[in-house]
Amino acid sequence: MVRLLVDAAWIGGAARRGVALTIDDGRIAASEAIAPPGRGWFALPGFVNAHVHLELSSVRGEELAHATFAQWIADLLAARARRGRDGIAAAVAAGARELLSTGTVAVGDVDTSGEALAVLRSTPLEGVVYRELLGLPSDAALAELEQTLVAESRPDARAGGWRLGVSPHAPYSTGEELFRRAIEWSRRLDVPIASHVAETLEEEEFLLDPERSQGPLARFFRDRALPRPVWSGERRRPFELVRSLAPPAGFCVIHGNQLSAIELAHCAESRWPVVYCPRSHRYFGHRPHPAPELLKRGGILALGTDSRASNEALDLWGEMACFRSADRAVSDAAILEAATAGGRRALRLQAAELRPGEPASFQLARARGGARVDPARFEAAAARGELETAFVFVHGRVVVGDPAALPTH
Repeated sequence: MVRLLVDAAWIGGAARRGVALTIDDGRIAASEAIAPPGRGWFALPGFVNAHVHLELSSVRGEELAHATFAQWIADLLAARARRGRDGIAAAVAAGARELLSTGTVAVGDVDTSGEALAVLRSTPLEGVVYRELLGLPSDAALAELEQTLVAESRPDARAGGWRLGVSPHAPYSTGEELFRRAIEWSRRLDVPIASHVAETLEEEEFLLDPERSQGPLARFFRDRALPRPVWSGERRRPFELVRSLAPPAGFCVIHGNQLSAIELAHCAESRWPVVYCPRSHRYFGHRPHPAPELLKRGGILALGTDSRASNEALDLWGEMACFRSADRAVSDAAILEAATAGGRRALRLQAAELRPGEPASFQLARARGGARVDPARFEAAAARGELETAFVFVHGRVVVGDPAALPTH
């Protein structure tokens, strides 16, 4: 049992000044009000990075061209090919270490290679590994993936804190048949499902008329002699194509940068979480993200980093700070909620607030660079990235930081 004394804590969606947290048997045993000790310690739930490609952790976005989205894809594919498959497990492990060191305890990872789940199960992290579907997989590959999903959907396979999900990459890269297959798996096996939807205007222009499009994505497909995505019926926006297939509640919309007000209303009503990746959004120069409208409609918003191929780091402190600077209309509390509880809802994980009875998966933070933060400003300082992770607990066990230095008195 350990009793931690902090100047402020984020509990149940609100900041509280002066808190003593008792940790016992992997859970929060008690949360008591005390006078703030004045030592500069703050507690908040562990972050949830709801969208990341850990296998790309060795690729650097600053080295890739991205005047257009299609240009970035071309550069990314070339960079990944140069690195080969041998480094994938190492890249996933390195990304996982960075996540933990910056306060993330749960993650939604998109895995193209099939290597990630085994690596991540050896870490203290929990979450969902989405197996990605791209292009035209063979019948044999799809049958093998279905067998894996069946095996991983058994209750005993989920016991370690990890679930295997499925991710048809995007409407422009996958097409209707694979989307239908993934949605059927999700319904029948109750596996999580996510997809990159409404990510770029280039995607929208391409899908509205793929035969006659002369845009960057059309040129990308033509130059490489790639088959165009096949969708039945009239040409529609990416979100409408996906919505027409009636994915289940909990279908996770990755990015959603170009969602309209009507589409956001559907996400809110259908309980489809939207994962916003602020620094990746900034990297591509997209128009302002519609996150404020989603929140206004009562939707589920989570935060992610995407990959190092479009971001300078994988930490959610930086994502919150970018979100805060990009949109002053959203409250600090809403930003913290998106980085913690919103991510857990998006990944269908058990709640882990700093409340008695809930898992003790949280972090202790201090002001960056030895600065001082008034406990009354804790919420604002956290949302602005003025704090940094010093300790991380996962189910009551210290996985980052020296237990001997904990603020216990």
